[in-house]
Amino acid sequence: MAEWDRLQQQWSCCGVDNSSDWTEKANNLATPPNSCCLNNVCAKNSTNPYFNQGCYQSVRGLFYRYSKALGGVSLFFFFVEIVGLILAVVLLRDLKNNYGSV
Repeated sequence: MAEWDRLQQQWSCCGVDNSSDWTEKANNLATPPNSCCLNNVCAKNSTNPYFNQGCYQSVRGLFYRYSKALGGVSLFFFFVEIVGLILAVVLLRDLKNNYGSV
């Protein structure tokens, strides 16, 4: 539960889909945990003091935000591996051709 609390506070989200996940699915709690509120303090006079966004949407947004950078880094390492493979083949071919002359 402590990791969920930390995640909800860090990403300003509540539950997987929204705050009703806590009341419907999690041991029939009467209210979501305090980690669903800003600074772990739920305002009693507010109609909905909990974060509106679910944590699934937050993670998905984070993934989409950095997907281009992740793709670029992956392509960079792909080409580095291809260049390394080509250099290894050239080195092995050179060693095979010049083995007797050493």
